[in-house]
Amino acid sequence: NSSRGNRKFGTLPGQWDPDQFGRQFRGEMARLVFYAKTRYTYLSIPLVASQSQMVDWHFEQMPDATDAERNDRVQIYQLNRNPYVDRPEWVWAVFGDGPSDAQITVAGSATVDLGAFIDTGSPITTSVQLDKTGAAPTTYLISTTGDVSSSAATGLQAGFARGAQSLSIPVTLDADPGVLVGEVTIDTTEITSAGPGLGSDDADDSVMITALALEPSLASLDGLAPTQAVAIDLGDIDVGGTSGPIAVPVWNLADPVLGAAMDIDGVSITGLADGVTLMGAPLLGVPPGASAPLVLEVAPSVPGPIAAIATIATSDENLPGEAFTDLTITITGTAVDLCPADLTGNGVINAEDLNAWIFAFNTGGPGCDQNGDGSCDEFDFNAWVFNFNAGCP
Repeated sequence: NSSRGNRKFGTLPGQWDPDQFGRQFRGEMARLVFYAKTRYTYLSIPLVASQSQMVDWHFEQMPDATDAERNDRVQIYQLNRNPYVDRPEWVWAVFGDGPSDAQITVAGSATVDLGAFIDTGSPITTSVQLDKTGAAPTTYLISTTGDVSSSAATGLQAGFARGAQSLSIPVTLDADPGVLVGEVTIDTTEITSAGPGLGSDDADDSVMITALALEPSLASLDGLAPTQAVAIDLGDIDVGGTSGPIAVPVWNLADPVLGAAMDIDGVSITGLADGVTLMGAPLLGVPPGASAPLVLEVAPSVPGPIAAIATIATSDENLPGEAFTDLTITITGTAVDLCPADLTGNGVINAEDLNAWIFAFNTGGPGCDQNGDGSCDEFDFNAWVFNFNAGCP
């Protein structure tokens, strides 16, 4: 008080602003002035402040939990309360310019379906937009039910200032898998009305929010337990022959009711992968609790070890919150040449195969190593003769 002196409350030059030190005290000061005028009716508000300014400060800084606690403590010693903290909607009725012409509406549909999303353990957030019209300020109370909550649903009234304006209300949905349904209700608490649909005659507005939370898909190469890697040993395979189709079931072990479908986004083959090809992969999402075959085939063209890795990239069904998992199939075996002297590969051994061996010897090409010692040298000629005499099976 000694700092303020006799200056009026306000923001004009020569006035005293309760917010000037960086903390919000304008609303509290306005309600103090209103309390004093109500308790001591002979007092004059214009002596200390502009009444309309005090009204605006009240709606700009509505009573919060701190105000409510102070009101409770004051009652212990003073045995009465500030009614404008308990019932902030009374301010306009007592100190306003007349019956309220304010109206609050919800922008958009009264039902909002957010669709399906993957439950990641984190809540899903959205918002509800409130539009306020009318010259008068107004008060309102937000509440939620069901599977939604909002930081704006504090149990305390909020306020809109004078004139038309909009406000976005944050809404959070619980992340438990299943069908989520909740409602946000905006209760206009004004007690005066300038006409139908205005002020106290402005009915409550509600928004129903729905969504479907799905458990993540669970990629596996085993139908009984989550398995992200398997190994397949093909043994010996004839060069020029084929392993035939190798079907590997790719499972989605997610819950059949609450789980997400699983997409196979791609298959890559690396390593010693001569002749290892992908014959087919699921084109559509693998439903939860089901499997689909991935088909590989091995048809080696040269003798030697086979050590290929097929990496299967999977993900959830292109929904918000999707995750990615790689599965690996390791394929081993040995490609053996049952007729090594037949370098032309026509099933008949003749002089053309000798010319082909000489060419392979001169160039270090495939087929030169007839004795299988890993090198191409003069000893392989004798081995070719041996293989020539042995013939083809």
